[in-house]
Amino acid sequence: MASSGPSNESATAAAYALLEYGTAATFAVRDGVVEFANPAALEIARRIGYPVDDRPTLVGVPLADLDAKLAAVHRDPTEPTEITVQAPDRQLTLRVRVAPAGEDVALRIVIVEDRSGFRMLEERLRERSAVLEAVIESLPFDFWLNDLDNRTVMQNSHSRTLWGEQFGAHMEEIQTDPRIMETWSRTNAAALEGEVQTGEITYRIGDTERQFRNIVAPVRDGDRILGIFGVNIDITDLKNALRDREMLLQELNHRVKNHLQMILSMINLQRSAGAETGDEALRRIEERVHAVYLVHDQLYAAGALHTIDLAGYVTRLVDGIRAGYGRPIEISGDRQSVPIEFQRAISVGIVLTELIVNGIKHGAPEAPIRVSLTWHETDLELTVENRIDGSSPADEGAAGDGGRPDGTGGLVIIRHVSGQLRGSLESQRIDNRYRATLRFPYDS
Repeated sequence: MASSGPSNESATAAAYALLEYGTAATFAVRDGVVEFANPAALEIARRIGYPVDDRPTLVGVPLADLDAKLAAVHRDPTEPTEITVQAPDRQLTLRVRVAPAGEDVALRIVIVEDRSGFRMLEERLRERSAVLEAVIESLPFDFWLNDLDNRTVMQNSHSRTLWGEQFGAHMEEIQTDPRIMETWSRTNAAALEGEVQTGEITYRIGDTERQFRNIVAPVRDGDRILGIFGVNIDITDLKNALRDREMLLQELNHRVKNHLQMILSMINLQRSAGAETGDEALRRIEERVHAVYLVHDQLYAAGALHTIDLAGYVTRLVDGIRAGYGRPIEISGDRQSVPIEFQRAISVGIVLTELIVNGIKHGAPEAPIRVSLTWHETDLELTVENRIDGSSPADEGAAGDGGRPDGTGGLVIIRHVSGQLRGSLESQRIDNRYRATLRFPYDS
């Protein structure tokens, strides 16, 4: 019975036809010499740099003439091998497979694929993956990525610090707190449905509780959801700063209220005295308010909240009065930095203002007023001294002297504020000079 299969000749012709029109570069090599090469093989030879245009067929060309590495692979046909070949314009990556041709052991089939494009794509993919991993790693907060089964497939170092190494772990294996698990289950399920979830959550880290801004969102590929990612941003310090800010605002409101009350009290004292003209009375009020203003200005300039430098404050206050009245005022004594609580500084400033202005009012017009500030470690001493010209009554010679108000309410203010400082005020007349000394305990 005759065989219905193809003859050897037709089978061989069919095989060569497949090789001829196949897209893979195919060489038939006998004893290292090319016996057949399809058009794709000619193109590979051209890329390698062999002068195909000079010889449009590779039959009879030793494979080693095309490339030594290709010839070496041909001699040892074990597994598919990748080799790199330096072409005239760039480096090529070739994947080579070698197989015997049936019973003809001298004939081998060499199939070559140019993998350069794939290699380039793989390299770009690796580069992009490396950049992505570097970006994720550099994030200053916890970042994690879960698959569709809620198992961790990526986390950065901040995440590992919070939860430990969780690669491959299910979220239920990470957390046992039922309150947190309820939040995670809800937000993760919503993210897997395509929703972005945001909120705040509290975690116990070591022995302290920290507050975090939590964001969970889907990872998409077009309309497909591939998984979810989440971040936990520590906002504990921000929350504390906001609370401190609210406390500072309350403190500021309290200070403003107290200082407005102080100003109203000084206005009432000025009004009850009633001896000065309207302009004079307003000027005295302005000077007292300026003493309060300077404290707040110095607090702001120094960026401080509670203390100022008393020596610098006294200097600025004296400079302002000197400029306003055009009278010589000299400052002596300690000029070193003396930190003092701002409220006490205001009291010192009001007393100093009253003493200097009273000295200007009752003292010799051209004689300088002398101000000194001395630090005695546990006490501070503030002295104002002025000269009398001989024409003023003795009981009006020096600020606060004589035991009665000077018609402006100044003595009443001085005594009241001195009491607030837990200090003592002494005044004395020596020949033609009057001296007022305020001494009070120093509390920084």
